Amino acid sequence: MMRVVSPFVPGLVLCSLLGSACGNGATAADPAAGGSEAVASALRLAGLSDGQRAHLRAAAGLSAAEAAELCLLATEGDYDTYATPGVPAPTAPVKVVMRVRNVWGPDAPALSLHLSTDGWATTRDLRGATRAPTRDLDGVPDVAVVFPLGAVGATGRADWATHLGGDVWLNNHGQNYHLSAPKAADLTYVGDVAASVSGLPIAATEDSAPAGQLLQVSAQSYPPALNHSLTLLYSLDGLASVHEVPMALYAVGAGPFGGNVQRTATVDLSGLAAGTQVTYWVRGGDGTHTLYASNGGANYHVRVVPAPDLGWVGAGSYSFTKCHMGPGGTCQAGWFWFPGLSDPLDLTPDAFQVYAAAPAPGVEIYAAGLSDLHPDGSAAGLLRVQVMSPFFSGAAAGAWTTHDLRYRETSGNNYRYTWDVRQYIVGGMPAIGVTDPPNGDYPFKFRVSSDGGATWHWLGTAAWPDEGGDRTFSWAILPR
Repeated sequence: MMRVVSPFVPGLVLCSLLGSACGNGATAADPAAGGSEAVASALRLAGLSDGQRAHLRAAAGLSAAEAAELCLLATEGDYDTYATPGVPAPTAPVKVVMRVRNVWGPDAPALSLHLSTDGWATTRDLRGATRAPTRDLDGVPDVAVVFPLGAVGATGRADWATHLGGDVWLNNHGQNYHLSAPKAADLTYVGDVAASVSGLPIAATEDSAPAGQLLQVSAQSYPPALNHSLTLLYSLDGLASVHEVPMALYAVGAGPFGGNVQRTATVDLSGLAAGTQVTYWVRGGDGTHTLYASNGGANYHVRVVPAPDLGWVGAGSYSFTKCHMGPGGTCQAGWFWFPGLSDPLDLTPDAFQVYAAAPAPGVEIYAAGLSDLHPDGSAAGLLRVQVMSPFFSGAAAGAWTTHDLRYRETSGNNYRYTWDVRQYIVGGMPAIGVTDPPNGDYPFKFRVSSDGGATWHWLGTAAWPDEGGDRTFSWAILPR
């Protein structure tokens, strides 16, 4: 995170994308045998979900091609550093994107990079362009600062530290930031195949996936090189026909030694009947050689099963209280879940005085096989939970549009999702999901789907499983 230290460390070099010292030590895959597999390992550099990538594309003003090659380099405190392309050619223009979280409007910082492209023999300072503030997928206010680095040049490497002002720098935890341009090389490894369903990890070799979800497949290759590509191949009819999906860059620095490149692809299971078997494998190429990761020639399999049943759904809210009776009769201050919602629901700030702690409405769900078997919330992405209201079109008489609720916590066997109506920050505590809606009363309903949105179960004024009528809430903005 932020350090009052020397702004850069010119003698320190991270594990380069160029060198064999970063290799994963795995044997090369044998195409004739269908490819060798290594034990899956945690990433050193985390990748981006489709939603995160879309948010950063909009926040930083990136093109579709730039967003597709965006990689997270490091996180220090509220500062995330990304680069695109994450595996650049020496002559390719590079952009560094700094995402600063928990800021709003006039709080956006002025940042600059202390940059070298010749091993710190010379340096220059590059001022970033601060974009308009936004909110991320969880409603957290953020702002993107974009630095056009240009090409890394003949050395194939750029090093930098980020200046926040005064004596405060971000230097990747004392190691500086760097980006390297690998040269063309023979592909020697394809493997580490992993799979997940709407964020829930599953066994790649043989497992099941509920209907309507997204099957996400990842694979790793070595060494990092510009001429390498990975392709996901899959069949829905016992190999009678095969579909191909190019795998997109997810992260660099993957594998047990931090030297692999990880790529991902997604197969939409919507419309597939229960019982359908998805057979898949991965092909890698460098223009001359072709390697496969295919579970030793047996391929990988996922069978589509019926969507989970929604056993129970109820509305409630997270509300702020100065004295919530906790274990042993202790008085606790904070946000706590309260079942049930009043109708109409008052979300105007004057009803909550100095705390401006208007309730955050939410939904509590029991789904057998999901919320009870995955209390860590890892299966929360298999349920889609939304609020629908003309509020999000900016007028009480406007079109009804939807807004996603985010998973917040597990309680017993139930998942809880919250609708963050407003952001609790300076600037009038503005609305989330719509810009400056007029004060007034708005109708709304919740809806829940366990099959990716193919079918919806509505929750209004009635108790589950009945729908009931529209609910109403009162909205007002704090004086700025």
